[in-house]
Amino acid sequence: MYDFRKDPKAESKKNPLFKIQLLLDELNHQAKKMWVTGKWVAIDEQTLGFKGKSGMKLRISYKNEGDGFQCDAVCDRGYTYSFYFRHGDAPTLPAEFDEFELSPTARRVVWLAPRLPNDWTHIFMDNLFNSRKLFSALYRAKSLASGVTRRSGRGLPPSIIQLEEKNVKKAAALSGTTKSARLIDDPKCPDLLAVSVYDTKPVHMLSTSEESIEWITKRRKIWDSVHEDIKIIGFMRLGWIDNYNNKMNSTDISDQLRNVYRPDHWMRNRKWWWAFFIWAIGVAGVNAWKMYETMYDEEAKKKRGGMPPKWSHRDFMVELVFDMMYPEQTKAHVEMMTSMVKDTSFHSSVRSVRSFSSFSGTGREEEDEDAFDFTCESGIADYLKRVKQTTVNESRLRTNFFPRRLDGRRHGTVPCPGNVAHCQYCYYQWSNVFDDQQKEVSTWMKQNRKQIRRCLVCNVNLCYICEHEFHGISMQDNATLTGKK
Repeated sequence: MYDFRKDPKAESKKNPLFKIQLLLDELNHQAKKMWVTGKWVAIDEQTLGFKGKSGMKLRISYKNEGDGFQCDAVCDRGYTYSFYFRHGDAPTLPAEFDEFELSPTARRVVWLAPRLPNDWTHIFMDNLFNSRKLFSALYRAKSLASGVTRRSGRGLPPSIIQLEEKNVKKAAALSGTTKSARLIDDPKCPDLLAVSVYDTKPVHMLSTSEESIEWITKRRKIWDSVHEDIKIIGFMRLGWIDNYNNKMNSTDISDQLRNVYRPDHWMRNRKWWWAFFIWAIGVAGVNAWKMYETMYDEEAKKKRGGMPPKWSHRDFMVELVFDMMYPEQTKAHVEMMTSMVKDTSFHSSVRSVRSFSSFSGTGREEEDEDAFDFTCESGIADYLKRVKQTTVNESRLRTNFFPRRLDGRRHGTVPCPGNVAHCQYCYYQWSNVFDDQQKEVSTWMKQNRKQIRRCLVCNVNLCYICEHEFHGISMQDNATLTGKK
């Protein structure tokens, strides 16, 4: 995390984030290396909630995350491409930007812009950032920008400024009033457009990327109380505002994806660097998911079929965790799957996303295990009623439909009532392995109901004999069973 040979107090005076700066630099480097941004990106703040004590902790009353730490981040469709934290000094920019006298917030934005791989990328931001000086500096950095801005102190021309009308009738009469102006012959920021439109209250915007100012027709569904039905109505919206609404949420999407599956909702941490570490893991996980999603969609378009089921965000994160915990097993699983890619029966055996998993894949929809109590008879009965057992057949055994079957670990089991459950592995052997003479002798295996238990990992009903055989445990291997070499 940091160089322990350096004096923490001395280094922290130079840089408050000294203890985690190497981690942040590595995340910035990897994120930038693995993604190519598109024509539009968004810059906004990302928040790290923190309940402990720290001199860097910010008072954040306008976000559900609460007080904590913040960074300015440039994101593309939920992928965090680059970021800069608001703690410590703002970044040092080249001398060519000195004339703009930028604020620390604007300097962070201008630092982020040149990191983008393409010149003249369109950046969407909210009113915390936007100003004429910032847009001029971004133009010099070969970037275009657009977004809403505050009415005063941001370089708006006085001719387009609209004041909020408190009288309801007068405000209704002003609705839709639009004013615009263009900055002409300014070498620092050519073609800067400013526009204001009176919606429920005045909205002011600046842009160096918009090419026109026009109203467009949009449609939406509403409930018609007269006809008691959903109707589609048309309404007018400024095209500029429509672009802003649809393209400025990339950072919020990244934050939302990170917050859905994060490990610190139930953790009380008092060390500030722990909050940064968990945040970094979350950002890296979301970025990995966005890469997977994009690559899957591209491959699906090329192949037009024959693709395994697409993992959801949750499925991907589960596989990612298992991959980090058991990299050798994951490697072996990938090699096995690669060898089966030409097997026509392989895709047909993959009935669900979970059946394609490295460490799960019982072929059933995941249940919430926390909802069952396996310590009492009623909880076990509820589980057996709600979770249907997985069928054992030749195709599934041959294609590793049960990837944890032979992992050598002791799987938990629960008893099944003999009057409703039979051993599925006994039936499989009787149907697929035995010849006619063996079937005649072992008729009892067709519906073996003696001491049946459900494997909670493989979700298969097994008798006390097949429980070991199904999981690859040899009862003749005394040394292994007794823990001896």
